[in-house]
Amino acid sequence: MSFFSIVPSSIPDCEVRITCTDCSNGQRILYGKLWSRKLGMTLGKRCEYLYDPKICTKEFAVRAIVSRVEEAYKCSTASASMPNKAATTAPTAKGPFRRVFDEFKSNGMAKSTWGKSTIHSTYTYMEKNVLPVLDSMGTDISSADMDALKKKLVEKAAKNKRSYRSPDIAERSVSSYLQRINWILSQMCLYDPSLPLVQFDVDASSPVSVQEKEKSIPDAVRVILAWALLSLASNGLALGVAAMLLLGLRTAEACAVQIGSLRLREGWFVVCPVLYQMKNGERIPILKTKAAYRYTIGGPLMVRLIELRCQHLRSLGYSEDEIAQMPLVSASSDSTRYADPSDLSAYAKDLLLACGYEEERMRAAYLLMEIAPDSDGQGGKETEVTAYILRRDWLTRALHCCGMSAQDADYLIGHANDANQQTDYTNPDVQRELALQLERYVFLPDYTQNPYYVPIHVKPGRVKVTDIEKFNGCRVVAEDGPVEIQFDLTTDESGETFTLTTSGQLSVPVSHQYSRPDSPEKRRGRPLVRSLEPRSYYQTLIERAKEINLTRFSK
Repeated sequence: MSFFSIVPSSIPDCEVRITCTDCSNGQRILYGKLWSRKLGMTLGKRCEYLYDPKICTKEFAVRAIVSRVEEAYKCSTASASMPNKAATTAPTAKGPFRRVFDEFKSNGMAKSTWGKSTIHSTYTYMEKNVLPVLDSMGTDISSADMDALKKKLVEKAAKNKRSYRSPDIAERSVSSYLQRINWILSQMCLYDPSLPLVQFDVDASSPVSVQEKEKSIPDAVRVILAWALLSLASNGLALGVAAMLLLGLRTAEACAVQIGSLRLREGWFVVCPVLYQMKNGERIPILKTKAAYRYTIGGPLMVRLIELRCQHLRSLGYSEDEIAQMPLVSASSDSTRYADPSDLSAYAKDLLLACGYEEERMRAAYLLMEIAPDSDGQGGKETEVTAYILRRDWLTRALHCCGMSAQDADYLIGHANDANQQTDYTNPDVQRELALQLERYVFLPDYTQNPYYVPIHVKPGRVKVTDIEKFNGCRVVAEDGPVEIQFDLTTDESGETFTLTTSGQLSVPVSHQYSRPDSPEKRRGRPLVRSLEPRSYYQTLIERAKEINLTRFSK
């Protein structure tokens, strides 16, 4: 594809002339230049804007290139007529801002709500991009100087591929950093009153809302995606998406899983050791961080997907021994060849969008990778947006839908956490406990161990129903005679009640035995478990999923 377009410009007597070329990877590059109708010539330099038409619309890209061309022209004319204090050479000795910051940092000062990764990324950004410029300007710094610095930071970010080369995303990404840096600058001024109080002009609301929005995949998309994966299990790349969604694996980790390494437990959950990754086309037993070596856990849905994959391989004539040596995530054209992480990432992105994940959310996820980066397991930041989205969603589900502790969730997803060093995650009992916790979230009611959807069958007599304390609902079926059932249940909050319904006949009244009220400390530590949906909710979404044409994903 190529086109030529002329777009009106806000620059007087000028227009932006745009051309486009296609890249081999499916992306497109817009080239824009400012044309003076009065002078009959080009003003300033030609600008470029790279975009992916699967995520970004042509209209959005045109607006972005026009904005970039106009900003480049304005900056060039401004720099030609005005001295630029920020461009002066920074002094070799420590300036006033660097001196106070070093003392501030050495005392471990940071906002109490910031996590370790946030502190590290904020300090790094400030040291690299802000402090040298502030020190070069001395202590006589105006709001115009701060605006000029922010403008330069946004321009720099817009050239970074993580910003999707979008001025809008770059603006929000930089603003997110500068919000935190404003707090540091204010605290530095309190720390040393001789330092002037300087602040960046940023919107304190927009980046936060993006961050909150993109912590998880919408529930309807999760259900549709789960159903789609069951339909696509013959394609090895679909199993890669499942491994990222259900096991929390990174792209390179998912592509390195061997079928024979998976261990089925109790017939309903699977344990997946993470000991390899794909790098430069090779499966290597080297992971860059200690936390990356771990055992992950998947429930009945993951078990079913693995079964379907193995059934497909048997239909191709492979023996059980051969299947055990084959990759779970294979290249589409060759079931015996380990998939390339970039192919899996592209497949996952397209499938997410096909299942209803919005393009705007995808663009915002690029921003969030900059604001709150995740480790790629190789000592750097995650740059694959689909891995970032799926792993973030796994963590959100584990913590906020399943009530899992932070140390357990960090272990399973491969994040460093000193608190989980005391737990033996190779212990089958520990693995079973974590598997049950993960079943608090239900993708599809036909593939779960949740007792609300999988009734507990009891025989006549007196029985005690166990394991239901991990859930907020269950169904019990009595077989062939009267049953006296004991439940041990605890409400989330004082004063809440349980609801008991039955289609049978009660021979004796329901009796209650109350325990002592627990402490505020125990109540604060009690997990919040996601509410349950009726089967009709899932059926509606499945019917919607059936309308999606998945043909291109099955090949």
